[in-house]
Amino acid sequence: MKILKNQPQHGFSLLELILTIAIMAALSVAVFSSINPKKRIQSARDTNRAASVGSIIGAIYMYINENNGVLPTGLTVNMSEERQLGTTGGNPSCAIATGTCAVTNAQCLDLSTPLNKYLASMPIDPLSTKYSAANTGYSVFVNANGIVTVKACGAELTSPISISR
Repeated sequence: MKILKNQPQHGFSLLELILTIAIMAALSVAVFSSINPKKRIQSARDTNRAASVGSIIGAIYMYINENNGVLPTGLTVNMSEERQLGTTGGNPSCAIATGTCAVTNAQCLDLSTPLNKYLASMPIDPLSTKYSAANTGYSVFVNANGIVTVKACGAELTSPISISR
């Protein structure tokens, strides 16, 4: 059998295959992100909340470590109730019953002064129309064993968002 060297080759080149795959990937990303943008935004806010909860509890424990085991002012072992973090003295009320938070006290717990060495500013829930520095949307509680729990009260998709140490 004789093989001709000038015969045209059939099939796709590597460059054509790569371009086709790249175009398909770009189209699938566009379709995927447009399927449920509301859910993507909620997920992004929950990710922000989880990072903020970690920052708050980290700052509390840095304070405890630098102050020989003493809790920041306003936190006590076996607290009688969960408190929302914020600067308000009761107007607007800091009572909040959403997500996993059950705060009944109308006055927020202001930890911004004792924790200012560890946090540039107290985190505020990313749903800015509902929360502010006065009532941040984050709560704190210390149980009888001295375990501190910080929660994100406004969690939308991932509930609960909390850390206990």
